Amino acid sequence: MSPAAVGIDITKISRISELVKNGRFLERFFSESERAYFAAKARPDESAAANFAGKEAFLKAMKIGIGAVPLSEIEILREPSGAPYVRLSGKAKALAEEKNARHIEISLSHDGGIAAA
Repeated sequence: MSPAAVGIDITKISRISELVKNGRFLERFFSESERAYFAAKARPDESAAANFAGKEAFLKAMKIGIGAVPLSEIEILREPSGAPYVRLSGKAKALAEEKNARHIEISLSHDGGIAAA
């Protein structure tokens, strides 16, 4: 992998809102820690959409598509300050090690019905 790789993604919050109504979506694509974070928010769909965009942005930076690793192995968590960070496990962690991705930065945003990472 090159010294720096960047991936970006945007998603409509309304699309994720519909999927969030189905608890299976959350269980399939998000870790227990992520789901707990969403549950504590006034608008959990906005946070879920931002995290989903973050997971897809990570995959793009790794130059692989969705389905190559379980999305639940790519966790987008928050520092006490609110700053997001990525924690990898399983196949996602192995992929990052294989690609020599030692440091991962992420930025999330949502406004006007769109979430971006």
